[in-house]
Amino acid sequence: MSENNYSVTTEFTLVRFSDHPNLKILLFMVFSVIYLVTIVGNLRLVVLIYMEWYLRTPMYIFLGNLALMDSCCSCAATPKMLQNFFSVDRKMSLYECVVQFSFLCLAETTDSFLLAAMAYDHYYLLKSNESRGKALSTCASHFLSVSIFYGSLLFLYAQPHSVTEGDKDIPVAIFYTIVIPLLNPCIYRLRNKEVINVVKRTMEKR
Repeated sequence: MSENNYSVTTEFTLVRFSDHPNLKILLFMVFSVIYLVTIVGNLRLVVLIYMEWYLRTPMYIFLGNLALMDSCCSCAATPKMLQNFFSVDRKMSLYECVVQFSFLCLAETTDSFLLAAMAYDHYYLLKSNESRGKALSTCASHFLSVSIFYGSLLFLYAQPHSVTEGDKDIPVAIFYTIVIPLLNPCIYRLRNKEVINVVKRTMEKR
């Protein structure tokens, strides 16, 4: 009787960016800056919403949770990539891969629900004349954030397999997992007068 040979993959080799040694230091610095700005920007927004009592409304609570999930998303993907720039073997175990994938999926799925909840909250405020101005001031920023999030998601996963072969989907994947968490706090902070006023008062106190 012939015996079947079964093999189980226990680790993966990460090769994409490490194939370009001349750009290793530059890419490491760029992604390190993006990571730091993302974490500081999102967590600062969370702290501002927590500390200012008049920002504790459903819209800003959703925004604070979105910033927190964006920080989690960045923490799930970026540190391992930065480590890989200077790693000798560039290995990633199956356990690490599963944990990273699960954590990233949890953060991104939560982002989706939060964006949907924020859209409903904006729709509800448009029914009230008193809050219509506030809703309209943040509606454009929310639409921009939703368009970037789902646009990159559809571009990455809704294409035929033949189109996504090779390295063509890597820039979109980087944008989806690393750049979007950086953009969300910037979009909402620059388009929201109340958040801008809180930041100005905080800077003046210093």
